[in-house]
This record gives sequence, structure tokens and C-alpha cells, in this order.
Amino acid sequence: MAKRQLSSKYKDLVNYVKNLKGRKWVLSYILKTAIEESVKGDDEDDELWQILEGLYVTVLTDIEVTDLVETIIDIYNDNYELEEPLYYWKLKMSGLMGGNLYVFKFIASNGVIGITPKYDEADKLAKNELIEMLANTDTNLTIDNFTPVEEL
Repeated sequence: MAKRQLSSKYKDLVNYVKNLKGRKWVLSYILKTAIEESVKGDDEDDELWQILEGLYVTVLTDIEVTDLVETIIDIYNDNYELEEPLYYWKLKMSGLMGGNLYVFKFIASNGVIGITPKYDEADKLAKNELIEMLANTDTNLTIDNFTPVEEL
């Protein structure tokens, strides 16, 4: 059976559940706590509520609570994979006139990278994807030559 694919935005929830599991919390107690926090209107002092606020618009609907329960069960049972976050990648060197340079994919070249000063041509890539593309390019550039950028 294939593992559930979770967006990288679930990283904090994964860490939270794994931490509790490591402290020998049983699944039913983790679920009970999560359901209680998911229906609270505001509990900014609680770590779990802050995590849920980042994933959903709290107070959760019944469908969202069901999704949360299924997600926690998958995390608890190690039946998930976190997707790697995507970033724009800025070259640590400047272009002409001191402008920033960004990575884009050459579509016709099967994953070879290009560098452009035009941020609207840049592509979001996972770190491993950029590393692989750099390995397939005739260049001395490595991942250390780039800085991940959330937004342009």
C-alpha cells in the first residue's frame, strides 16, 4: 500500500505527533487532544492549536476534523511521506548591474538548469531536484552556490 503524501506544511504536525509517540502517548489520547483543540475558537498558548491554525481555518468543520484524525493516524503509524518544500533558488553571485539571478528549467533539455535575471521566469524546485539538475549540467556549481527563496 502506498504511503500518504503530505505537503511540507504538515512538518510541524508530524514533529508534534512523533514527539508524543516517542514519549509513549497512545494514539487515542493524541486524537482526543487534537479533536479538542480543533474545535476551540482561540487558544494561542497551546502548541497544537497553533499548528492546527497554520493548517486549517479554525474552528474545524466535521470534514476537516475527519481529515485531521486520518492524518494523525497515518503519522502515528508511519504511513506518510512528507513532500519536499519547493523554493525559488537565487544564485549567490550577482548578474550584470548587481541584479539577482534565479534558476529555471530548460524544458527541451530534460531538466537542465538555466539562470535568468527575470524573476517571472524562475521555477520553484525542491532541493533534491536542483541537486540532480546541477549534477546533469556541465558546470562547477553546487547547491552551496544557491540560496532558497520562498517568494520573489
